[in-house]
Amino acid sequence: TGCTNLASTSTDNTVAYTGFPCNLYNVTGGGSYCSGGTGVAVGLSNSTSGIRYQLQLNGINNDTPKVGTGVALNFGNKTTAGIYTVLATNVTTGCTQQMAGSVTVIINPLPTISLNVGPYKNLFPGLVTTLTATATSAANPITYAWFKNNALISNTSSTLPVNITSLGSYKVRVTDANGCVDSSQVITIADSANSKLFIYPSPNDGKFSVVYYNAGGTSTKQIVTIYSSKGEKVYSKEFPVTQAYQLLAIDLRRNSAGIYYVILSDAAGNKIKTGEVLIR
Repeated sequence: TGCTNLASTSTDNTVAYTGFPCNLYNVTGGGSYCSGGTGVAVGLSNSTSGIRYQLQLNGINNDTPKVGTGVALNFGNKTTAGIYTVLATNVTTGCTQQMAGSVTVIINPLPTISLNVGPYKNLFPGLVTTLTATATSAANPITYAWFKNNALISNTSSTLPVNITSLGSYKVRVTDANGCVDSSQVITIADSANSKLFIYPSPNDGKFSVVYYNAGGTSTKQIVTIYSSKGEKVYSKEFPVTQAYQLLAIDLRRNSAGIYYVILSDAAGNKIKTGEVLIR
């Protein structure tokens, strides 16, 4: 009952109140949080010393009551959705008083995210594949953050093209309009063994790349030697190689147009593969 229900009439017809003073304090906190989070705080703006304050969820007692100390009360973070109110009780007289207002706790679901790749998961030079993130949420818009080998990369769209220079493990983190976050599974784009010597682009203006499969991406050296159609050596350079498919950049723009013959050798000078390239 409210404090005023505890009144008694004296012999001189004056009214005396035997309950605690009816100080109304506001229920505070509440709000929304993302599923799996730590919840949101619920409290009372002030309290009266010695008065017991019972937090209620949807009208049912929730947790252990707190005794007033003359300052604001904190009932802690609440993770159960619903409407929270506070009932004050004078334990001496039994006087009860509902505190002012209520707060609501809402749980926002996480967005869903899946990551797919096609048409390839294993690449060699010339192949391009596309990672596609499919996300849904009741709270749009959704933003995308892409990670390669756990490092944030520059891409905010739902798709990401990958070629031989971008091998690695990819995942996507999405955030919806409520600030709720979820991450996809990891997809690894790896190399595909190929015995071909790749020389591209061809034809070109004198700038091109030479690529040959280095099994396991071990640390080694490769030598590129280039001859003109007349048999003249016009280029020779040793390259450190540390990737499965490492682009060896060649610049023959000072040479005349024509067909050139490329020889790839190992660090000992043993011929690995040969090819040709057209410079225009």
